Amino acid sequence: SYVADQVSLTPSLSLRLGASADFSRGSLPAQSSPAGVFAPVRAFAASGDLIGWNSLSPRAGLAWRVPDAHGLVLRGTYLRQYAPLAGRYLDFGNPNSLGGSVYQWMPGGTPNGQGELLQRFGGPYSSISGDLRRPYADELDVGAEFPLARRSVAGIHLFRRDDKNRIAAINTGVPAQAFSPVSIVDPGPDGIAGTFDDQRMVVYAQNPATLGQDRYLLTNPAGLRTLNSGLVAEAGMDWRRVTFHASFAAEKAYGPTNPGDSVYENDPGVIGTLFSDPNAAINATGRGFMDRAYVGKLQAAYRLPTAWGGIAVAGVADYLDGLAFARQLLVTGLPQGPLLVATTVRGSPGGGNRAEHVVNVNLRVSRQFELPVGRFTVSGDLLNLSNAGHRLQEEDVSGPSFNLRLPVSIQPPRFVR
Repeated sequence: SYVADQVSLTPSLSLRLGASADFSRGSLPAQSSPAGVFAPVRAFAASGDLIGWNSLSPRAGLAWRVPDAHGLVLRGTYLRQYAPLAGRYLDFGNPNSLGGSVYQWMPGGTPNGQGELLQRFGGPYSSISGDLRRPYADELDVGAEFPLARRSVAGIHLFRRDDKNRIAAINTGVPAQAFSPVSIVDPGPDGIAGTFDDQRMVVYAQNPATLGQDRYLLTNPAGLRTLNSGLVAEAGMDWRRVTFHASFAAEKAYGPTNPGDSVYENDPGVIGTLFSDPNAAINATGRGFMDRAYVGKLQAAYRLPTAWGGIAVAGVADYLDGLAFARQLLVTGLPQGPLLVATTVRGSPGGGNRAEHVVNVNLRVSRQFELPVGRFTVSGDLLNLSNAGHRLQEEDVSGPSFNLRLPVSIQPPRFVR
């Protein structure tokens, strides 16, 4: 439920106030599983109120048209936004959810090559903290808008968003004390030892006596948060049949996330392996997957005269900085088995990497037909007009091909819709 109101304090000063209330409950029904290859018949009783959250989100906005300033408007907004209750959180309290065990492969040993148990994961080995708190974000925006001329306006907005009470799964069965530091040689981006780009780094070896003892607790680790900040500048105008708009954004999303560079890893909202062991925390703090650093966009539209059928032509050109990623190193010889370790932070500047920038141009032609009731619109889109093939994601594992910046994915080609 929510309430909202707008109050005009003076002819030039207005205030918007609001609040939303959210009452969320998460529970599990009674479940059963038939016998399978890895487990016998199982039955589970219903579990009520595994998660119970009650939240009140305030928000306030202020707009002031400065007297004798030729239309200058100053704005400010504050809001607290609570995260919704995600169904995936309940997997950690569900012994019937997906789970498994990881074994060392021993070729020539047992008939199926199964060696020592290395790790367990999933719902059968997890639980939810009784005092799990709802994640939330405090956001503050300030900005100014100014009319440049008749039917044109420019503005700049600064924003800051702090995500707090982030949720993660802590491996309580194998604490940090079960690991010992080990110094190794990172052969650098080329993957060749003995060259100028070598460096030493510390990784962590697990005590063999603790292998396979993993137990995960879904909780709010102390101090786990993410900061997003930046600015958006924009300008637009209408002139006869032409509409034009330009915008530019500079942003920084900074905080610890799960190891890896994909969207399902380098994201503060994903419950992953950030606290599974000390190796997951190496260079874990950096720029998030959605952080593009600099983004620019140009938009233009033109509607032909009625004599030409009122056809509308619109185009959009945008620029995005490349995807932030860390160089990964395959580490072997540890008791817990091979693993990838981030040798740099994510993103640059800062010592990390970014994939190639992306430029995209799209074009649309449309026409509306008036009908006795309503309108009928026909439109066609030409997407990726220049048929650019920029590298959206690049190879991130150390080796002879790393410096070649080989693409893992590229832009979709030009196509018509």
